[in-house]
Amino acid sequence: MKIGITLGLKDNKESIWTNGIKQNSLTLQKMYKLLPNVGEVKLINFGEAKAEDLNTGSWKEYAKDIVTPKECIDKYNFDVIVTAMISPNIDFINAMNAKGTKIIKQIIFKKLLKEYKYLNMFESIIICEFMGNG
Repeated sequence: MKIGITLGLKDNKESIWTNGIKQNSLTLQKMYKLLPNVGEVKLINFGEAKAEDLNTGSWKEYAKDIVTPKECIDKYNFDVIVTAMISPNIDFINAMNAKGTKIIKQIIFKKLLKEYKYLNMFESIIICEFMGNG
């Protein structure tokens, strides 16, 4: 199985520790790589950072596993793409659906459901809510 995980990087100076969603993407990638039926796991960068710029800075260790949305469409045949707070545009969704890729939307809070226009385009939606204060 080949899996893609969405991510948004502005530039190579952006720290892995900027926010929790970047850490979640990296953790998901590491966990999926440990599964016996998973062959390839890539991070799909929907931010402005150029691939060649990611070979320096805090993303250097992960640069080989970061691809662009265009590369996904042109080059990769992912079985599944997991989206977190970075939602692909409708053109990307349509292109990947045409290739047979299943796209799973992860939403952290139910109240965000109404903010997403294309929910019917996702294979499934995972809603994760935190318990307690905060």
